[in-house]
Amino acid sequence: MWEFYSSVLSGSKIEWSIDGAPFRRFDPTFPKPRGKNPMYKAAQLLTPGRWHSMQRMADAGDFPIGELLELYRIRGKAGWRQLRTAVIEASIISETLLREYGLEVLKSSGFSNNKIKRLRDEMTFNNLLNVVLPLSLTKRDLRRIQAAVDAVDNLRSIRNDLVHGNIAEREVEPSRVEAGIDGAINLVRFLRDKLH
Repeated sequence: MWEFYSSVLSGSKIEWSIDGAPFRRFDPTFPKPRGKNPMYKAAQLLTPGRWHSMQRMADAGDFPIGELLELYRIRGKAGWRQLRTAVIEASIISETLLREYGLEVLKSSGFSNNKIKRLRDEMTFNNLLNVVLPLSLTKRDLRRIQAAVDAVDNLRSIRNDLVHGNIAEREVEPSRVEAGIDGAINLVRFLRDKLH
């Protein structure tokens, strides 16, 4: 049987005992990430406003699924400074969904399957994000999503630099990666609404 003892008011340490053995101090050790511990950053803290927002989403059954759930997981990796992995994974998800959206736009614009097949090589991440997407949206929708497009474009640029060896992971600014992933989350929400 485990017994925990702690006198919070007196400020003493937590102690534990098993089966009546003498109490021992409970001094857990936690791995220390490079730099500041991201667990204590404002983005990681649960505020009353975030709590209410989570409760509203839970009450409405609005749970992140698919790409969104994966992007939230990737956002956690970025918080723990696994930047290379986070950048590459978030870019793949963004590009994949943009490609799906781009193909849908071309089909609905009357492009034949043969024409789309010939254009596939031209449907790069850059072209999908900066040409096809803006040209397919109303000015109002583009203004609404422009910040997310810019953030994902920045993420795309970081991904290219990492993959092609132009920069090392230690040279990447974590806040740029986090902003890029946040942009990807907003872009995925927007594109999912457009595709359904």
